[in-house]
Amino acid sequence: MRFGFLNNFSAQLAVPLSDTATEAELSSGAEKIAEALENADAVALTLFVVDSQGNETKREVVYATAAMDAMVTIERGKEGGTAQAFSPGSGVEARLTAESLRAMGLSDAQASSLEKINSASPSMGSQAQATAPGAVAIGPGAIASVAGGLQVSAVSYVANTAAQSSAMQTVLLSEEIDLTDTAGITEIGAPAGTLIMPDAIDVIVTQSGGGLSYEEQSISPSGVDRYGILARVSPDETLLVYKEDLSDLMIFDLPDFTTVTDGPAGLSNVKSVAFSPDGSMLAIARWSGTPSIEVYHTVDWTVVSGVPVEPLGAVSVHFSRDGNYLAIHYNDDSQGNVVVLNTSDWSVVSTGIAVTGHPDELMFSADSQYLTVMTWDEVKVFQVSDWSEVSIASSINPGKGIAFSPDSAYMALTWAGSNKNIQLIDTSDWSLVSGLPELTSHPEDGTTAVAFTNDAQYLLVGTSFGPGIRVLNTSDWSEVPGVFNQEDGVSDLSMPVGNNNVYVSISSFNSEPLGLLVPAGESALISVGDGESSDSYLSDAEVPGGGLGSRVVFSPLSHHGAETISVSVVTPSNSGKKVKMAVRGYVMEI
Repeated sequence: MRFGFLNNFSAQLAVPLSDTATEAELSSGAEKIAEALENADAVALTLFVVDSQGNETKREVVYATAAMDAMVTIERGKEGGTAQAFSPGSGVEARLTAESLRAMGLSDAQASSLEKINSASPSMGSQAQATAPGAVAIGPGAIASVAGGLQVSAVSYVANTAAQSSAMQTVLLSEEIDLTDTAGITEIGAPAGTLIMPDAIDVIVTQSGGGLSYEEQSISPSGVDRYGILARVSPDETLLVYKEDLSDLMIFDLPDFTTVTDGPAGLSNVKSVAFSPDGSMLAIARWSGTPSIEVYHTVDWTVVSGVPVEPLGAVSVHFSRDGNYLAIHYNDDSQGNVVVLNTSDWSVVSTGIAVTGHPDELMFSADSQYLTVMTWDEVKVFQVSDWSEVSIASSINPGKGIAFSPDSAYMALTWAGSNKNIQLIDTSDWSLVSGLPELTSHPEDGTTAVAFTNDAQYLLVGTSFGPGIRVLNTSDWSEVPGVFNQEDGVSDLSMPVGNNNVYVSISSFNSEPLGLLVPAGESALISVGDGESSDSYLSDAEVPGGGLGSRVVFSPLSHHGAETISVSVVTPSNSGKKVKMAVRGYVMEI
């Protein structure tokens, strides 16, 4: 088999990939794979998942054999591996593998050395330069301009990086660095007799600091002039769906809030909307009107064909996080009727789910293992694997909103009753968490919406009277004062997957009906360098803006080897954050 190679290729899965799938949709780069396959039978790719500490927790070698548009045909579980399921956002890289090296005629011993060079296209003449892996320069004053190249007499060459064994790939993790310390510096040193050849450098937040800090951003979308009842932002924060009271659905492009003119038009009586996990589809539920359910392709706003629709009004709709299911809560003569569709072919899944009472919200858990269904009379939870009902605390009461923490460890429900609080459920045993503070004091007030921040450190709670947003710290469920200054009631909260921006639907006649609250910017700047010279891989970079586990990834400006790589504080921050550095790449003998 002839293998094709790509330098520094990195992409992500755009949609879920099951362990039996033979086609993968990439976020970008499929055209580069197609070019490499013009003179090759396959390109070896590695699928992988990285945890919050920069460690790869799952990987699989696949062979790409064809590529068209964003779709890549793959052979699964290659080189002794096993086919596994991967979620959207999982990494895809063109890494060197043992079989691709053997196919080049290298022995196992040669595959882990740097003995071979490619002299097919030498650069010749005075001060000729070898500027890339495998390049050769011959002549007086010949130069190997890539650090790590060797010079023998008048011949300079750079060792072919295709001779690096995949077994040499590694992740090195530094000690913590405190961003409040102006003298703060942390570094990673290569083992004696080796150099670090970084492919990527991650700086990861390991301590989140003192708490949330938000500021309101002024927005004035065209046509928004009445109090809102619904706001939903797409996972990639490029679209916002908004519904005012007594008006049709509105869709805006972000970040400039211009109106989408070619999207769904004239849709009244909209009760609920949901984006698919990859943002490629938008499902819309209407409590009155025909059809009551429509699903649109967001790329061109055409209707997705084959979606079955019941002759009933729909009040809630939600995609599972793995993208496999779409759940719909219909109103069947004031009784809930739950329908689950398989998104691969839009067939109706036989679930046997039965509920009583007027239909209200439903939501899948963040790990897609559970479906919570709420009516005016009851709350029920179902196990997605077999759709069996889960036994939950009998004292759990129906409310208005549902939210799962990012790790699915907790489920939060609003409770618009006399108890001015939310209900928090520990999903390990489905018991109620006690000791939560009372969040509202107005005699007619109640909680209206809930949303966890993406770092799982805080729970935002919307209330029907001001202050419209209250914040709980998930470490002890105490209230965090002074985060938001929104004085009006809130009917809906929505957050994109990638950051903690908050899009707010405001249920008040006395204010702007739509708000955007963004985390206050970080003041700290850091420099990432090789620890030995004035050259930095990336200088004066802003620190990660999110909470625990958030990161910023640097691609080295020059891929030369170094004995040490360092992170230092240029301008300190008072956020109390601490970070670690993770270097992903090769350790090479010198």
